[in-house]
Amino acid sequence: MVEYGNKRIIFIDLMRALAVVMMVQGHTVDSFLMPVYRNPDSPVFGIWNYLRGFTAPIFMFSAGVVFTYLFYSKNLEFKNNPRVKKGIKRFFLLILLAYFLRFPTYHIFVYSNVTIQQWFAFYTVDTLHCIAFGLLFIISLAYICEKFKLNNILVFSSAAAFFVFVHLFIENINWNAFMHPFFSGYFFAGNGSFFPLFPFTAYVLGGAALGSYIARHREFVNSPKFGLRLLLIGFSIFVFGHAVEFIKNLFDSRELFWVDALNLFTLRIFVVLALNGLMSIIALRINRVPKLIRLYGTHSLAIYVVHLIILFGNTWIPGLSMVIYQKFDLPVTLIFVAGMFTLMSLMVLTMDYIKIHTRSNAVIITPSITKFNLVEK
Repeated sequence: MVEYGNKRIIFIDLMRALAVVMMVQGHTVDSFLMPVYRNPDSPVFGIWNYLRGFTAPIFMFSAGVVFTYLFYSKNLEFKNNPRVKKGIKRFFLLILLAYFLRFPTYHIFVYSNVTIQQWFAFYTVDTLHCIAFGLLFIISLAYICEKFKLNNILVFSSAAAFFVFVHLFIENINWNAFMHPFFSGYFFAGNGSFFPLFPFTAYVLGGAALGSYIARHREFVNSPKFGLRLLLIGFSIFVFGHAVEFIKNLFDSRELFWVDALNLFTLRIFVVLALNGLMSIIALRINRVPKLIRLYGTHSLAIYVVHLIILFGNTWIPGLSMVIYQKFDLPVTLIFVAGMFTLMSLMVLTMDYIKIHTRSNAVIITPSITKFNLVEK
């Protein structure tokens, strides 16, 4: 668990909360807002729709930052690091939840009534799949870095670049022709995957690079120069993408998919790094993160799963959008958004209350047991 109340990591809490807020409002508005309000020429809708494209990158990047910061914060050897086992457990949990949310039937052993469309929806690779494998890659690369004495920041950054550049060459390949759709969805978006590993794992690994940097330079993170450096790195990546496009246009007038894909990634990573830099500067003026914001970040996985079930349902639970999908005007939709945030807030506050009181009861009981054992002894 991230240590709260420390300026070195307050900006991480702010970024996690921002990702959760963007995710919840984005899904809720998309579920209830009538098509008539979805005018691409509308500045309001255009800005909202444009910003939605940054939600998943921010969410994934933050997951990479938090996990890797905690992984390296105690400066333990790989074999003695409890984060290795926790990370592997988290991998299996995320994968199970990802497939649970899309499981095509409430029967465990009978699948005769499942349609092809339902199977393809089940094969779809989404945010949880991507984060799960991102954590597995982080653990594997951390082991390689320790074994061969490599710079972990450089390795994580290179791995992120690998997923981006490979994506530029494989996205237009029909992977369904080579493998089962269950596996091909991890490689491209051709069968409906929202976030295939290529290139989206790059955001998790990019977050890992930043998380390892924070663990190694904790005091520097607590200065304005850190935020400015993130802005500069993000802008440099953005300029690189446009420089590639300029050079391509100079020698080749054809429209190439990979140039647009590269520009999209460099834009998104620039925004993600810029937001992290901005939040780190804001955090210098904050002594403590408000409790609800902290809880939004701490329980981001629970919020992700529960709000998706409420909105879209699964095999066992019907979601609201199954009945009232895109049927409301903007004021009513905003009421639904407020209601969703109220529910999520009550949920995380209840979880925190239960956790605190469970811990308090354990503290009260433990001394009594200890005293009893001493007497018996």
